[in-house]
Amino acid sequence: MKIQWIVNVLIAMVGLIAITSWADDGLTTSHYGSGEYHCYYLNVRTNQFHEGVASKKEKAMQQAEKACRSSIKKDDSTACEFAACRFK
Repeated sequence: MKIQWIVNVLIAMVGLIAITSWADDGLTTSHYGSGEYHCYYLNVRTNQFHEGVASKKEKAMQQAEKACRSSIKKDDSTACEFAACRFK
């Protein structure tokens, strides 16, 4: 009985891992429907916005920050500020 219980638990764990790994492959959805995140960073020296677009909010923020950082001097760390993220 104990071996059968252990086997059942292991099968359930493998199934759970398989289901959670497939869940990330689909379109990003919210209660608004499916779409992408549009995040913006502001270059405070030039008042120029830099956009990052991705299916995950963190990736969109990273893209926007990277675009903003590439437009400034290397020693100017205060020029880029997070502005906003929107799901479209």
